Amino acid sequence: MPCQNELQTGLRPLPFSPAELQDLPEVISAPRFATYLQAKGNDREKALELYEWNLDISSALTVPLQVCEVAVRNGIAEAIEAVHGANWPWNNGFIRSLPRPKSRFRYNPADDLQTCARKLPTTGKIIAELKFAFWENIFTAGQDSRLWNAHFRTVFPGAPAALAGFPSAAPKPMPTCKVFAICATGSHTTSQSSHAI
Repeated sequence: MPCQNELQTGLRPLPFSPAELQDLPEVISAPRFATYLQAKGNDREKALELYEWNLDISSALTVPLQVCEVAVRNGIAEAIEAVHGANWPWNNGFIRSLPRPKSRFRYNPADDLQTCARKLPTTGKIIAELKFAFWENIFTAGQDSRLWNAHFRTVFPGAPAALAGFPSAAPKPMPTCKVFAICATGSHTTSQSSHAI
């Protein structure tokens, strides 16, 4: 959220106005702003500048992260399609192969897939609507013999050699940061299927 002065000048932001110094910390929330205050020795203006810098960094990363997510998602979808066919969201064999949570309060990829498949008419639309947690849950040892042993290098051709044996060596399900590392170092590039962002 750029301050009004930045919007007007288009240049480096002018100092915060007295009203901004007073009101913005409350808008941010006292507990959240306390982190910035502590980092800047209780200097409100410097803390707001740090918060603004954090917003700028977050904004700058939004598009690359979205593209990365789409690349990883499409690579996984391509591997699934190679094994289970174009209509894999309705394939009972694939649905049964998905990991089942130990608690009913945990994310259930099969339920998420079936909910989307009931509402949406095409595989492409389903791919675009599934939660990222669904894609994380495909990176499990249970999918090695079905998907990854034969297709990992095909759908992620630039993945580093250090990922040999992946994903069976990965925690279950794989943490998001590792999924994004795949994209950053060797993303899905064979894309015959490019599903909507």
